[in-house]
Amino acid sequence: MDAQLNDYPTLVAHTCDIAFAAGELISKFALANENVPYRTKGDLSPVTDADEAANGLIIRELANLTHPTPIIAEESFTFGEALPLSAHTFWLVDPLDGSKEFINGIDEYTVNIALIVENTPELGVVYLPALGILYWGGREIGAFRQEKQSDPVLTHA
Repeated sequence: MDAQLNDYPTLVAHTCDIAFAAGELISKFALANENVPYRTKGDLSPVTDADEAANGLIIRELANLTHPTPIIAEESFTFGEALPLSAHTFWLVDPLDGSKEFINGIDEYTVNIALIVENTPELGVVYLPALGILYWGGREIGAFRQEKQSDPVLTHA
């Protein structure tokens, strides 16, 4: 595993920051639309502009953080981007899990980001933007929950 990926406190803090930024972006879409417009993907699940915008933000930020670690992101995969089967380390992203809830104005949607190494979750972040709750954890650090945005990652690592 690449040295950047071994710096858990920094990696987790940056991944949490990326999830917060994606959540803020998603929240702007929620505030701008009383009735959230959506389209239907090939698998008949809904996709919104918020899904796609968060997907782009997360991919861009993860690529800057751990280039050249591959990224599998739901909305990218939907549009034909695929990960080489030989990748042993990659990011797994669902930029807006719970699109139906988001569309219906229910606060139970999340931003999900995980680092997978040799088929094992190495670290993960789940952020509920509408509720301001963040869960994060990793094999090297344990699991944590925080309410409201702050930076406790560095104090627990």
